[in-house]
Amino acid sequence: MHPEIGKAVYGIILSLLVLLGISFIYLTPNETSFYIALTALVFLIILLLWTINDIRKQAGQEGLRPSSEPEYAFRQLT
Repeated sequence: MHPEIGKAVYGIILSLLVLLGISFIYLTPNETSFYIALTALVFLIILLLWTINDIRKQAGQEGLRPSSEPEYAFRQLT
């Protein structure tokens, strides 16, 4: 499966979990709604980490380096 398709499916699942959690919280605030909200939060954190990892990989393929690396900073000074 292509990574972008996987992210889209993951985002749809996350959206459905968030909507389900919100509806449960407003209709019946109980332990089930807490677990649904917690699951949605875990999905969101995984999606954010996945996106950050993809951005880092793409930056590495393009030859970009963060300015925090000493070698890159040294080359800028000379």
